[in-house]
Amino acid sequence: MVELGARLGGDCITTYLLENTVSGINMAQAAIEFALGLKPCVDHYYNSGICAGVRFIPAKRGKLKAVKGLELARLMDNIIKIEITGIVGHYYEKANDDSSRFGYVVCSGKTTDEALNNCERVINKLVFELD
Repeated sequence: MVELGARLGGDCITTYLLENTVSGINMAQAAIEFALGLKPCVDHYYNSGICAGVRFIPAKRGKLKAVKGLELARLMDNIIKIEITGIVGHYYEKANDDSSRFGYVVCSGKTTDEALNNCERVINKLVFELD
C-alpha cells in the first residue's frame, strides 16, 4: 500500500453534490461516527430526485484584472453555489492543477446533463478580464 487517505471526497462531492441529491444523511457526521467506531444512522436516506453538477473555471494565463457578471449570474435559476477563488491582481499561469482555478459553479437540474448545462450557462455569464 502506498497511501491511505481517510477523508471525505473533495471538489464539492460531499458538501454540495451529495448533500443536494441525497437527503437524510449528513456525510460529515456519518464519517466522524464511523471513525469513532460507531455505526452511522442511515435510516432516513432517500433520493431527492434532484441532480447536481459542478463545473470548475480553469485559470488562464495573465494578471486577473476584474471579474464581471457575478451579480447577474447569481440571479440565475438552479444555482446551488458560485465560488470565485481568483484573486484580482494575481498573475496566473494556464490551469494545470486544482490550484489553477478562477472558481467553480454548482447547479441543480432534473438530470445530470441538465445540471451541468446549467453550470455552463452560469459560467458563460462570467467575464474574467486579464492583462
